Amino acid sequence: MSQKKVSIVILTWNKLDITKKCLKYLEKNTENENLEIIIVDNGSKDGTQQFLKELESSNPNKYKIILNSANLGYAKGVNQGIKISTGRYILLLNNDIYVLKNWLNPMINILEEKEQVAIVGAKLIYPKTSRVQHAGIVFLRKIEPLHIYKNCSLKDPKINKFRFVDGVTGACMLIKREIFEKIGLFDEGFKPIYFEDTDFCLRCRIRGHKIAFSQKSIAIHDERISSSQFNNYNKIFKNNYEYFLNKWAKILDKYNDISLRTSFKVKIYIIYGIFKTIPKKIEFIVKKWLSTLFSVK
Repeated sequence: MSQKKVSIVILTWNKLDITKKCLKYLEKNTENENLEIIIVDNGSKDGTQQFLKELESSNPNKYKIILNSANLGYAKGVNQGIKISTGRYILLLNNDIYVLKNWLNPMINILEEKEQVAIVGAKLIYPKTSRVQHAGIVFLRKIEPLHIYKNCSLKDPKINKFRFVDGVTGACMLIKREIFEKIGLFDEGFKPIYFEDTDFCLRCRIRGHKIAFSQKSIAIHDERISSSQFNNYNKIFKNNYEYFLNKWAKILDKYNDISLRTSFKVKIYIIYGIFKTIPKKIEFIVKKWLSTLFSVK
């Protein structure tokens, strides 16, 4: 049986060395050959755009490049890539993801074998500890997103079996093309980044589609790279959290859960607000400690 075409959409913004590493792993460890790789650059100033021009010129049948003059944000950038894609399936991939061997076909197989599944996510691990960074998201009280297995051991049986989940991260997300026709593209109201993937999963779920986690698809995710480029990280996170809540206010009202808004604001102002008062050099250590503290064992 011939392989159905997969369009891999990667968004870049500077960090050329990281993008090169991402593509190196992609070329080495992707078993599916029926691919197109679409790279959308959001106004890089470090030589990334020149590198991408040369990449497309050397292999125009495989690579499609979009070069923006400014940073248009995650949602608008990936939407540009989705619009020019031609694959049966569309794979969103961060440029700080390094895929490991035999990562793609298990995700495709789930979409092929389970008709009700619209989106599949992968098992993402931290580069230094090899502990779990992402193994699916659940929505507490119908809407509050939580990375339930964050910091679990790779040997933990809970993250080594197939399961349905409420959502998966857009860092590595395989989607059936027809889903975009049914629910639209990513909401560009989320600027410049955060919660657009959670919103997309929720839009998918309320229309009756299922989302799955593939325990056989593994990649390294150096998530510090993307967040470190934003000096106003806390403000961006807070604004998009508020936008997400306001957008889904009807669901909050339906479940009459006033405490949900309060719990969100507590997290924003206490947990994330802590980073305004500590030196940059120990910020990562504190974030790691908080992730471990609030993870599900």
